[in-house]
Amino acid sequence: AGPRPISVVVDVAGGRGENTLRLGVCHGVGCLLVDPRTADASDGLVKCLFVHVVPRLPKRWADRVRKRFGHLYDTKQEAPSAAEAAEEADGAVAAAVASGDGGRADDVVSHVRLPLGRDFPAVAALPARFSYEDITGRNNRTAAAAAAPDRTAATTTTTPEDVLASILGGSSRYRPTLLLGLHADQPTEDIVSLGLLYDIPFAVVPCCVFPNLFTQRYVIAADGTRRQVRSYDQFVDYLQQKDPDRIRRDVVGFGGRDICLWYNGTTISGQEGRKAGLADK
Repeated sequence: AGPRPISVVVDVAGGRGENTLRLGVCHGVGCLLVDPRTADASDGLVKCLFVHVVPRLPKRWADRVRKRFGHLYDTKQEAPSAAEAAEEADGAVAAAVASGDGGRADDVVSHVRLPLGRDFPAVAALPARFSYEDITGRNNRTAAAAAAPDRTAATTTTTPEDVLASILGGSSRYRPTLLLGLHADQPTEDIVSLGLLYDIPFAVVPCCVFPNLFTQRYVIAADGTRRQVRSYDQFVDYLQQKDPDRIRRDVVGFGGRDICLWYNGTTISGQEGRKAGLADK
């Protein structure tokens, strides 16, 4: 038997990693930050934990997180023993500290960083570029190599992008339970497309449209006309039209652009889905 699979939310283009840390540390939900800009620096995630996450926690929780992980941020602080770490946590934090949804990461996956230590794999980071064409191309090449009659060895993952492709393709220890894109900018459409392709639940909150970068996007309006995507509303409709029978739409209600498109692995009734997919602008 191989290493136990680790279920993770894949936080795409998650920037400094605040969502990843909140899910992993505060709720005990395994989370993998995928961002080529910041995921390569473990100290950046530790700094984010203590500068942006801990100050917003209730005092009791904040004190326990400081005691559990403070030595990673302040070199003068002594690391807690395993018993102290368990003592200073409760609820979701206790579950995460105890197991990290898979226990100690003795078999570390290549290129995946564990900024809070190998005994806390619930927070992980992968400095990879998230691209539909790149990920599907790598997985197609891997499948072709595996099917070749004269192959002599299994395909070896050698780059962060190879690792990411194996995760989404289902051949990695990491098993994605959700693709998350909170104002993920350029990869937003890639999250939706890959979630639909590999049947992985996703939630995206679109933000920037980039109409001059993505000039081949067209949306079907309610009157049947085909229009180039240039506005935010058109972009949201365009994404939902990729599969109106699977993609739902909700308003999450925070500041800024707050329309969430999501798929939970089930299908909407046909009529409801077709209505949802028609743009009225």
